Parts: sequence; C-alpha cells; structure tokens
Amino acid sequence: MPRHLPLVARTDEGVAAAFVLRTAALAVRSDPVLSEGQVRIGSAVVRLDLGYHLPLRPYGPRRTIQTVSAAALLDGTVPVAALTDRIVVIGATALGGSDTFATAFDPVMPGVELLATGIAHLTTGDGLVRDARVRRLDGVASVVLAGAAVLLIALAPPLPAAILVLLLLAAWFALGIVAFSQGIWLSAALPLAAAGLPTLLCAVARQTLDRRQGLRLARSEQALRRLQPAALAERLAWDPTYLAAPLTREIPVLFIDLTGFTGQSERLGPVRTRALLKTFHDLVDETASSHKGLVVNFMGDGAMVVFGALDPDPAQAENAVRAAGDLIVRTRDWIARDPELAGAGRALDVRIGAHSGPAILSRLGSDTNQQVTATGDTVNVASRLLAVASEAKARLAVSADLLTAAGIVEPGGLFDERRTASIRGRSQPIEVWLRREPAPLP
Repeated sequence: MPRHLPLVARTDEGVAAAFVLRTAALAVRSDPVLSEGQVRIGSAVVRLDLGYHLPLRPYGPRRTIQTVSAAALLDGTVPVAALTDRIVVIGATALGGSDTFATAFDPVMPGVELLATGIAHLTTGDGLVRDARVRRLDGVASVVLAGAAVLLIALAPPLPAAILVLLLLAAWFALGIVAFSQGIWLSAALPLAAAGLPTLLCAVARQTLDRRQGLRLARSEQALRRLQPAALAERLAWDPTYLAAPLTREIPVLFIDLTGFTGQSERLGPVRTRALLKTFHDLVDETASSHKGLVVNFMGDGAMVVFGALDPDPAQAENAVRAAGDLIVRTRDWIARDPELAGAGRALDVRIGAHSGPAILSRLGSDTNQQVTATGDTVNVASRLLAVASEAKARLAVSADLLTAAGIVEPGGLFDERRTASIRGRSQPIEVWLRREPAPLP
C-alpha cells in the first residue's frame, strides 16, 4: 500500500525531480525549490516527510479522479472542454503488468491515479502533513504512552491498570483520527508498538511477582493459621476487627492437664517427649473442635479450651461437658495403645477442671504480638478445679454451674462424688462434681 511518493530520484547525472514534482512545476510554470522538510512551487509551500517524500492521501476508490480511455479521446467522444485547464496524466501499461496498488479505498487502484493524486497534493496543498515535527510528536507520544503504561501496570491493580492502558491508547487513536481530519498524519502503529512490548513485559513481570508474592503470602498465612485455632483463624480472616474491643460473655472453660508428664519426659528424652506432646495436643484440638470448642492456649502438657467464644451457642455448656468426657476416654485409649506409654499406668493420665460463667474475651499482648484469650473469675475457677480434681484423685472436676447450664439436673447418676470446694482467692465455696472413671458422658 503506497503511503508516500518520492519527489526526487538519484540518476547517473545526479539528483533529478520525480515525475509528480516536474508535472506540478510545469503546471504552475514555476521551478520547484526544495529545502529541508518542504518544497515551494510558486506561492504554495508543501511540507514533506523524511527523504523528500510526499505523504499520499488518496481521495477515494478508482475513478474518483476523472478518467477517460485513450479510444474515447482519439475518436472525439470526450469533449475538449472536459480537459481544459486541467492537468492530464496519460498512463499506459503492458498487459498483465499489474500496474495497480492497494489503498485504503480500493485494492486495485491504477498507478496513474496515484500519480495524479500526488500532483494534485502539490498543486492544491490539500495533502497530509507528516514531517519531522510530526514524527517527533509521534516519538514523544510513544515514550509517554510506554512510560505511563509501564507505571500503571507496575503500580495499579491489574484490571484497572489494563483498562487505563487501553483508554490511553484509545485516546491517542481518537486524537489521530481528529488530526487526520485536519490533514495531520499521526502514527498509530509506532506508539502502539512502543507501548505494547514494554507493557507486555511489565505485565508478565508483574504477574510473575504477584504470583510469587501470592505464594509467599499463602505460605505465611498457612504458617500463621497454625499459630491459632482453625476456627479463630477463619474468623480473623473475614473479620479482622474481632475482639478489637473486649467483650464479656457467659462461656464454659476447660483446663486440661496431662498428669505424670514430667517423669515420662525424663524417661523418654527430648525427641520422643516432643512427639508425645504433639500427639496429645492434636488429640485435644481434634476433640475440642468436634464439640465446637476453641483451644485458646497450649501450656506445655496442658491446654485451655473455651466454648461459645466466637459466637453465642445455646448448646455450648452441653458441648463442654461432652468434650470433657470424650477427652478422658480418648486420652486413656491413646495411652493404652502406645507401647512406650502403656506401662506408665496410673502415673500418666489426664485431669480436667471445668466451669461456666461470665468471662472477658479479648486480645492480650502488645500492638505487634497479640493473643486471643479469656480472662476473669470463671477462668480462675476452672483452673483451680484442676487442683480440686488432683486432691480428690479424680479425672474430672466440674462445677455445678456448668452442669446446670448444660441442663443436667440429676448429676448423681453421671458422677462419682459431690463436694463443696473452697477455691483459693474466692470468699464463697462452690459445688463441684467429681468423676474418676474414664467413661464418656451422654
């Protein structure tokens, strides 16, 4: 597709004016004057592209420029008036020579019509302007668009960045259409090519970095989730403000202790002891979770479990009582199955203290190191009930308050002993039910 016509040609004798320039000069009866970036023919000044090339702007498809056949001219069919005061270009081509060119209007425009188009541009000055200044503007636009696209891809979120880049390119294309209607030829391909490759490379790099960062964040989140109970980690993921302010709620609290652990750890050594603790912690966490409990803290060979901490649950007290019974049964079964622990007998066992009442749920710690936990009198009582169970040589010590909250009105059939226990730090004793055998509670 021809876009330019050369105005000068190099010959054996030197540089000569091309056909269109010579014809235009003859038409206006004035020698052309070529200078850098332009040609003067008579009083008209036409701006040129690099290398003294005339930008070509076809007026339309074939025969937009009036054409007549040689036969019609010779037999007098064409009146002389049709040729008066016109530049007439006579074109001839060998048969099969394919002297045609594709344009934006027509795929087979004859070469003579393109030459006539160039002559018309020079004589009327209605051609396109594409000179060094326009090309510099193209270059500046290419740099600006490429830089803006790269910055957007690098700094903005992917989807908005892609939309903004497309809008920038569309704005340049729109400007090019407006400029073309005013006879100025701005390049669409150069800015697109200049912005396309850097944008693509930056997008690929951004995608790669985002993917790597996403993997790192996923690994970090997975590691951090292991530092919190699964249910609590899930709650903090969609509600980061959970317990930003402390709240008071009626909840059951269980304290669990693996008795005889110190002697066993001395006998087993550090590696086996760590494996022992991990198995025990897994057992506690799995049992508590199955009863909608939340392990808020592991304390060496012990643990603290709360129920209804995330959201109030009408069955939280009943779940706590059942979890305590299951923990005793499952711990005894685990000890019996382990060859190294089976001989430990009564020396290694589990003990649980459980109580229900108002507790303060909050985040404790510094601004950069916080832990979700429960505090208050209910927590202290549940902790002290471990000592009550130890003194009574029982596996489970449950306050009457928890059994009442669980709807157990006749505890005598489920527990071995009822006693009134004094709790250190409390002025009033509390009613406690004890259980010694590891049978699951209904």
